[in-house]
Amino acid sequence: MLKVPLVLSATQEQIETVRDALRNYCTTSGDFYLDEDAPNYVYVGDLGPSSVDILIYIWTNGPDYEEYLAVSERLTLAILKITRDANTALAYPTQTLKVDPTLDFESFKAKG
Repeated sequence: MLKVPLVLSATQEQIETVRDALRNYCTTSGDFYLDEDAPNYVYVGDLGPSSVDILIYIWTNGPDYEEYLAVSERLTLAILKITRDANTALAYPTQTLKVDPTLDFESFKAKG
């Protein structure tokens, strides 16, 4: 399963545009096994601490590892293009640290 993490600031329209474009890519690229018994899932799945995650679960057609790598590369490049075209971005883990302005930082200085 692959998670595509979109920034939390993405609008619902942008998220749905990315999801729909990824579904279209997965069904039209020829890289994936689309038999009715095979998984073919592309859904908005999780709301993470720094992202809205689109989940992709689909089988590749490739018979060997090198073909899998080529499919993975094409999918990665498609994800980058699709997110750019939707005017949004991929998220990366972030944290915000707020410092209390009333703290006396002089007491934290090394003595010596």
